[in-house]
Amino acid sequence: MARPSHTTTSLSLVVVALVFHWCQFLFETVLEFRQRTAIRKPSPPAALRSIFDETWYKASQSYALDRWTYRLIHSVYSTFETHLVISYELMPRVWNACATWAAASTYAVTPTAKEVLASIAFVFLLTLVSVVKDAPWGAYATFVIEAKHGFNKQTVRLWLMDKVKGLGIACVLVPPIIAAIVASIRVFASSAYAVTLLWAVIMAFQLLMVFLYPNFIAPLFNKYDPIPEDSPLRADIVRLAEKVSYPLQKLYVVDGSKRSAHANAYLYGFGKNKRIVLYDTLIKGFAELNEEDEAAKDQDESRNNEHVCSVLAHELGHWNHSHVIKLMVMSSALLFAQLQGYGLIRDSSVLFEAFGYHDHAALPPKPVLIGLLLYQLFSVPVDAFLGFLSNLVSRAFEYQADQFARTLGYAKELAQSLLVLQQSEKGSLWMDSWYGAYHSSHPEIAQRIDALGVVADSDKDFVQKLKRREVARRSGEDKKSA
Repeated sequence: MARPSHTTTSLSLVVVALVFHWCQFLFETVLEFRQRTAIRKPSPPAALRSIFDETWYKASQSYALDRWTYRLIHSVYSTFETHLVISYELMPRVWNACATWAAASTYAVTPTAKEVLASIAFVFLLTLVSVVKDAPWGAYATFVIEAKHGFNKQTVRLWLMDKVKGLGIACVLVPPIIAAIVASIRVFASSAYAVTLLWAVIMAFQLLMVFLYPNFIAPLFNKYDPIPEDSPLRADIVRLAEKVSYPLQKLYVVDGSKRSAHANAYLYGFGKNKRIVLYDTLIKGFAELNEEDEAAKDQDESRNNEHVCSVLAHELGHWNHSHVIKLMVMSSALLFAQLQGYGLIRDSSVLFEAFGYHDHAALPPKPVLIGLLLYQLFSVPVDAFLGFLSNLVSRAFEYQADQFARTLGYAKELAQSLLVLQQSEKGSLWMDSWYGAYHSSHPEIAQRIDALGVVADSDKDFVQKLKRREVARRSGEDKKSA
């Protein structure tokens, strides 16, 4: 069914939105092909050639190219999908069905209550559709690409359970936040501060999630075990925390290995109640350096702990420089500015009509949620630029955190840790400058090691251990595939 006829102004608005959408796609596709050229370079950067052998380098290229192909195909699909959804007014049809149901519902009496009910139904329907249509993409990425390169550890059952849990959490969290968003505009519609109140509601929800996610949501998906009190690793981490006056209260190891071989570590908590979480894959990755040498396992345990502490020193650098708080302040300021833009279009009948959203007799005109969605269509260029700025700041923060670890005496250990993680993750050693500036929140590993003032291959004993570790890991992968 073709798009119904509209006025010239309405059609112009739709065309502008589609032009923004396609321009973003074309720009990002150009960046993707530039990155593909970088990935396919015949050898690693000069500073890393003595560390990563040809077999590992080809494996990392294969992983990067598989993910590159996946991203490109998914991007093409998503772009055409969005174009069709806009052109054939598919979302307005869903909204109209939800509005009609809410208008007839006895659960909501006032027009605002009916809009809240319609908005909740609309989000849930779109979420269900999104889960179903994205499932094949997610399954392919997990059970084909990640499995092919030795990273996937989760079963189909676990993967499906994660989806079910995610929907359950959405059922609990989505209704109150939607109700608050709609009410903040409807109740104070005549006030000049309505949009400011909307901003405050969204920020309050984001702050609430900072508390809810690590304490209540994450434990639904993973098991968090305290590191034993008598553990040497725990003692080393506690000493590090005390050295920088980090108010550490709890120290956990999370079973990230039940889903993936990827490693991570992070800090969280409010005020004096700070916590540190280490992925079990991170600890195992450093322990593998000495697995081939039985005598060295006990002898070098402290060195393994130093590698873990170097990663935490980097994370503590983010805390010391208040990077998380700075990013949150920057994000809240940008959100405030963007919502001012929404305030300018929220009462535009022409805009709503242009995209097929018509007023419903039983609901307030120009639904709040729909207005926010429509504004996003026209904020594409601004969002892309803000994303670029965010990554620029984030990369600067990464250098700062590295330098903090360096001042604590972990320059060499952090450089070695970056190499171990790069080897484990099969991360690409090359990044196109344009692609990195637009997409990446972290600098390239060679640049980070150089900024630390460390020569990557200066410790010959470590380099040999790293190579033996890779041979052992490769042998293990071959046995599993046999």
